[in-house]
Amino acid sequence: MQFNKMNGSTISCDVLSSFMAEKRPITIDEACALRLLLFGNTMNSFGVAWTEQSFHFRCVPPYGFIQKRAGPCGVLAAVQAFVIYELLFGVSCIDAKLGISKLKSREKKEALARALTYILWQAGDDERAVVAIKHNDIVFDASTATNILEFDGIIEYNISTIIYLKIKQEMDDPGSHLIGGDGYCSQEVINLILIGKAVPNLFDGDLELNSGGSETTLLRGIPKQSKIGLLSLYEYQETCTVGDNYKNPIYPIWILLAESHFTVLFAVSKDIFKKRKSKDTFVLYHYDGLAKQHAETIYAINPAANTSPPPKDKTLPIAIRCIYTRWPYASVETNEKEVNEDQTEASGV
Repeated sequence: MQFNKMNGSTISCDVLSSFMAEKRPITIDEACALRLLLFGNTMNSFGVAWTEQSFHFRCVPPYGFIQKRAGPCGVLAAVQAFVIYELLFGVSCIDAKLGISKLKSREKKEALARALTYILWQAGDDERAVVAIKHNDIVFDASTATNILEFDGIIEYNISTIIYLKIKQEMDDPGSHLIGGDGYCSQEVINLILIGKAVPNLFDGDLELNSGGSETTLLRGIPKQSKIGLLSLYEYQETCTVGDNYKNPIYPIWILLAESHFTVLFAVSKDIFKKRKSKDTFVLYHYDGLAKQHAETIYAINPAANTSPPPKDKTLPIAIRCIYTRWPYASVETNEKEVNEDQTEASGV
């Protein structure tokens, strides 16, 4: 099997194996630097929400990851988005007419392998990839920190994406860290997975702030059109700006950011980008790994149904409010109530 890169070239398993063969134990200095980057100190560790989490698929819908507890949803949703990309638009994509809900086990596993590989190579500037795996030797003694051998797959993968440590130069505040005290990951982690850069903002390009003196502050944003997009509830609330590089991605897949929870919104065809008139309609699918979905949540969109944006309504489902930030004149119909009769709003989970 080969793994595609964004520029169209491929990487074979033989090449990956040659890199994997160059393995060595992590040093104490590297472990301390990673802990500082992750938690802001060398004593904290991942909580149970992370140590019990892996990349496991649901039966329904079969493309969706199971999220066991609140916390690692950012990493899960970002990887989930790339899995959906591989299934619908990748080099070995399925026939969307047959339905993304009818997947074979092999198709899911290959899509996951391609997604994980692409993200790691992107984080390494398309030049190299480092994979963090369990090792028999313990770097941190059990008396000073949790045994790294207890960590499950998602932790190893999260460490693999940040292990270059170059990302401190990409962050606005090099002293900040990637995992909060509540166990949720920062926006830098999401951006690192989506675009390979650990920038903290969602607007296009960089902003240079000058307070009037000789010193300026550089705020880093999204440098170019992203393969996968992102929409934010904060923009609906008018407390942040999401730029066109995320709003209009190359493929119709978006991460939805709702306070501290991340989910995925997607379409099965790029044709939705051409639909802008009042007579046009298209369908979006929403997946939340933490919710107990019994079927797909579907949104029917008419992108130009209204002559002006509808009034802000905080009682609307979070996904619909995020959709309005991308299609402000749309009408939105959904089967969400039927799918999740007992599901409550995801904010704060």
